[in-house]
Amino acid sequence: MAFVTRYRVEDLQGRTLADDFTDEAEAVELANELDADVVEYRRPGFDLPRLSQQHLMAAE
Repeated sequence: MAFVTRYRVEDLQGRTLADDFTDEAEAVELANELDADVVEYRRPGFDLPRLSQQHLMAAE
């Protein structure tokens, strides 16, 4: 089974403030704004490539 790495932002009491970040830098930026921590976790699944607007328009 494949696993994907995700990041969540938690307050100092361990409560989740935001979840399912694929980009660690985004999670860290939000955590810095909220004075919170970033937690890395893994879950089953696959990372699919993000399609650009050009690809989406071409598919129509």
